Amino acid sequence: MRLLFKACMAALIISASVHAEIVDPRISMLQLLDEKDFEQSFQLGETHFEEWAGDADFDYLYGIAARNLGQHQKAIFAFERVIMNRPQDIKARAALAIAYYQLDNYKASQREFERCLALNPDPELADQIQNYIELMEDKALAQGQKWYGGVAASLGYDTNVNSGLGDTQTELPFPGLGLLPVRFAIEEDAQWQVNAQLGYQHPLTKSSTLFTDIAVNNTEYQDFDQYQKTSADLVMGYQYKGDTSQYKLLGYVQPFWLGDEHYQNLAGVMFDMTWFTEDQSAWVWTSSITRTNNQVDDNLSLDAATTELIWRIPHGRSMHSLSLGVSAERVREFNELSQHNERDLVFVGYAWQSRIADWAGFGVSIDYQESDHKHDDLRFLLDEEPFFEPRHDKTLMLGLDFSWYFSSDWSWQTKVRVSQKDSNVVLYDYDKELVTTGFNYRF
Repeated sequence: MRLLFKACMAALIISASVHAEIVDPRISMLQLLDEKDFEQSFQLGETHFEEWAGDADFDYLYGIAARNLGQHQKAIFAFERVIMNRPQDIKARAALAIAYYQLDNYKASQREFERCLALNPDPELADQIQNYIELMEDKALAQGQKWYGGVAASLGYDTNVNSGLGDTQTELPFPGLGLLPVRFAIEEDAQWQVNAQLGYQHPLTKSSTLFTDIAVNNTEYQDFDQYQKTSADLVMGYQYKGDTSQYKLLGYVQPFWLGDEHYQNLAGVMFDMTWFTEDQSAWVWTSSITRTNNQVDDNLSLDAATTELIWRIPHGRSMHSLSLGVSAERVREFNELSQHNERDLVFVGYAWQSRIADWAGFGVSIDYQESDHKHDDLRFLLDEEPFFEPRHDKTLMLGLDFSWYFSSDWSWQTKVRVSQKDSNVVLYDYDKELVTTGFNYRF
């Protein structure tokens, strides 16, 4: 930019020196720059660098020549020396900002351009600065467009595939027969899982982004094909990030297959809001509404509303999370066969995740949930009276995770999940353990 150096250097003053034999290179460098001979100007500056580096006028000319030859780091150092000597030099700050811009360091470039504007540049330079700022915003948005995703595969063992009760016999009422003993054996089995995800995000501004992703999850068992689980998740949403808060609004659908049968479709809308505090902790509030359409039994179709508050506390390389939430589930069509599915839930949780070293990570989670079913289960009657009281469940879930990182993209993960479910209705009183291990690739 001729504006950045030509006018200011036309009246360059050469101070008298006791070392008259030292040739002043600045006039020759200025003339070469005016002729756009950046190579000769730079080489002249290199020749006299030891004697003249630190002189603000020399450093400015040297920086202009270096920048035009792609020597951006040398240009940045030169312009920084000018600013140390002349903090109010608008042209040097603008030249430094352009050097950062050409290195795609938009954050530093934006900072220097804003400092230039604070010094009240002339209208022509102000317009040029504004053009650069607009170009940076466009480039930042283009760079923010990206694809992301990953693939994971693991082997595991489930100690209670069918949520069985064990070897004990349970008495249940049968119409016309009275109480008969029934046993629900526990079935153990090996399993393997495959998960894949692909997503895309598209910035609208430097603060707001549209995103969409799809994930497919499949779990198969060695002996019990009827318990194979497959789901697909399609998500579309909008996210805004401010200095002290961010929020996200998204919609999602999830078809689910059990065995070879299309079991249900779930759809929902979720909103979450995050507030950041000065100590780097964060409060997260989430709220969602979901609708489940069961393809097998209309009595299992539900509408649900959930809200949760999470407190995230960083500590060194660790993150602690505390959560508290409530949910209400209501049947779509209330009748004698569906009413027992209506329930209210309260849940609390704690999670700790830590990066032990660059190559390893560890996590622990504890979740507790209580649910109260609102009505009698009229599927089980004895002498025309409900056999069970309205169901009340308590569920405790423990999790352990260990990750071994091969690189920034690849890791090996081992997970342990233990759940204990206590219920006043014996059919839902069982324990379950699951261990999985496998690789995870993220990009």
